[in-house]
This record gives sequence, C-alpha cells and structure tokens, in this order.
Amino acid sequence: MTIGQIGKREYCQKCVIEYHVIKCTRALVCQIANPPSARILNNVMIKTGILNPAINHLLSRVRHTNTLVIADRGFPFWPMIETVDIALVDDVPTVLAVLRAIRSNFQVGKAWMAREFLKNNPESTRAAFRAALSGIDLAHEPHITFKKRVPNAIGLIRTGDTTQYANIILESA
Repeated sequence: MTIGQIGKREYCQKCVIEYHVIKCTRALVCQIANPPSARILNNVMIKTGILNPAINHLLSRVRHTNTLVIADRGFPFWPMIETVDIALVDDVPTVLAVLRAIRSNFQVGKAWMAREFLKNNPESTRAAFRAALSGIDLAHEPHITFKKRVPNAIGLIRTGDTTQYANIILESA
C-alpha cells in the first residue's frame, strides 16, 4: 500500500485520493510504519462540485437506501450521528443551497419533510422546495414522526437556514 505524508502524519493514498480528505478513515492501515523513501502523495485538489471535504466524505459513504439529513439551524443536535455543521450566519447557507449543491453527487430516490413546513411557510418558499426536489418522491409527515427517522441517517448537514421546518431527509436511490 502506498503511504502519503502530510506534515508529520501518514495516510494511505486511497483515503487521501478516494475520499478527498486529510483525515484517514482506515486508521489501522494508515498507522503502518513506512520508510521515508517510500512516501508518495498525489495531492488532488477539487476544483468543481462540493469543495467541503467533510461533506464529500459523508456523501461517499451513502449507499442505496441510506439516508442523509439536511437541517436548518434550529434542528436538535444528535450525538449519535456524524454532523457536518456549515452554518455561518442566518441563512448562510440555506437548506435549498445545500440540496442544490449535492444533487449532482447524490442520487435521491425519496425525501421527507415535516408537514408543519407546509403550514408555516408562504407559497413562494414551498414552490422553491418543490422545484429543488422535482422528480423526487416527497412525503410530508408530522414533525415528531420525521424526527424518528433521523437516528437511522448516515449523517446530518446543519445549515444556517431560518426557514421554519426546512429540514429534509433524503434517501439514496
């Protein structure tokens, strides 16, 4: 196995290239001692698409019928789920912006939202979500039922969205 070195840490080249991260997910493999003369690292810089390495890593682990949550800023913290928090300030980024960005890297088969979203938001907001989720089977359910699906997700992306009940659970196709 080829080992890459970044600073004083060693990582298997497969993790650095395949997952576009600087954190190795194969800790046991990557702790193999390797002489300095054999250290090679093909540094890959992502230039288009998702630039955030944590989101890329999360998306790379989603398989058929796995789910991913895109949440607004007020969504509860779930300690058992990997959370990528990209909230910066109010409405930066929004749930819709994240959804649009990941659609090219994530084949969505089904989506869930809270029924309360329909009651608490204007038609223009509902239309924007419908357009972003076009071609996807979308179900609205009570918020309590929606939150029961969350612990089964691969991960959660927390945004700065202030839209009420804007949370979405996406199931891979």
